[in-house]
Amino acid sequence: MKILKVVLALTLAALMLCSCTVGLDKLEYDRTTNEYINGKTGIKYTDAPSRYEAVAVGEMYAKWKNSATTIVFHEMEGVDPEKWMTEPGKVLFYAEGVVLPEVDEMGINEILVCVEQEVAIALVSIKNEEHISAIIDIWKNAEAVTYPALSPMRNFKVKMESPDYPWMYYNIDYIEYSDGSCYLYSRDDGRCVDAGTLIKDYLDGNIS
Repeated sequence: MKILKVVLALTLAALMLCSCTVGLDKLEYDRTTNEYINGKTGIKYTDAPSRYEAVAVGEMYAKWKNSATTIVFHEMEGVDPEKWMTEPGKVLFYAEGVVLPEVDEMGINEILVCVEQEVAIALVSIKNEEHISAIIDIWKNAEAVTYPALSPMRNFKVKMESPDYPWMYYNIDYIEYSDGSCYLYSRDDGRCVDAGTLIKDYLDGNIS
């Protein structure tokens, strides 16, 4: 009986998904170019590096489906889905011709230092322009170092916000060790730099 209930629940969930996705634009996937192609508009999308993350998931927009899986893509508030879209995991997809902005080109006006659980919880909000510029300068220009192999004492997400790109964060890691060393790190390309003490001072309450 329990097995039957599980099967019925999965079947119902699949039927609900199908009914919700009726009428969405259909995408094809080109494995050789890693692009999703909208059969209706011809627009090609590719996934952005994970340091670009959707702020929130909006209305359903398009879907890709094979025999085993359906991926539903969503709009985001503040941007044309023919240029940018996302999926429930908040991975960003951008259209052919769209240029990904560098962090120092985005006009960042707030940095959130977050604990990431089921939802991201901001522990610190940095709005001081000089401090924002200093953190971005460290990330962009500091000499890369080897990522430490040991598990950190503390690990947070650094999510940078911009009024020019309200639909996405620039998202990297902040890691801290018991010896006081602190780093900024990107999982995309492995870039790791000494973070200095600025973020640590905010987290420790030395700067408010």
